[in-house]
Amino acid sequence: MMNKALLLSLFTLFAFCAKAQDLAKYGVDTTKTVPEGLPVGSYAPVFDTKDALGNDYSLQTSLSKGPVVLVFFRGEWCPHCNRYMSALEDSLSYIREAGAEVVALSPEANEHIIEMVGENGAEFRVLHDIGGAVMRDYEVAFNVTGKYEKKIKRFLRAEITERNEQENAVLPVPAVFIISQSGRIAWRYFNYDYKQRPSIQSILTALSEL
Repeated sequence: MMNKALLLSLFTLFAFCAKAQDLAKYGVDTTKTVPEGLPVGSYAPVFDTKDALGNDYSLQTSLSKGPVVLVFFRGEWCPHCNRYMSALEDSLSYIREAGAEVVALSPEANEHIIEMVGENGAEFRVLHDIGGAVMRDYEVAFNVTGKYEKKIKRFLRAEITERNEQENAVLPVPAVFIISQSGRIAWRYFNYDYKQRPSIQSILTALSEL
């Protein structure tokens, strides 16, 4: 009879293989570090960067005025990201009434971020994550599989490394974090499935509970 230790090892191996296969659908290279995202309650890393128009942005300055809804998105080439950016814009007044600021961040170069802002008429700050530092700090960055890179190039006519000015293709899990004025992560949505995004209502509910 198979002993318990061996059974546990086989079960763990099976679970890992199943997860790896599932994540591969979303372009996650599981031979590299697989992100889990910063947990609720942890301090949010502050950062300084520039927005699509080249203006300076400081998370610390934003937090001095109120909570921040930090949205990671993959790029202008991603139709699911564009739809979500439009949904955020449509509901921006409600989020601002709740006292919060929306900030969206992508590893894409500014010229492509500007395209997205133009397409969606975004009035919230859209930032360039220079070098992917913020993605790494929030533990949402992942290496993209070669197969997925080819898929994006073929069907969406976008080359990730070129658009992000990267040597290797790295994308963020399209996570959303609500950061309280205390600097802690009060709420988060983290899902490898880029087709799924948090509802605006769930964000508003979380803001009302701060």
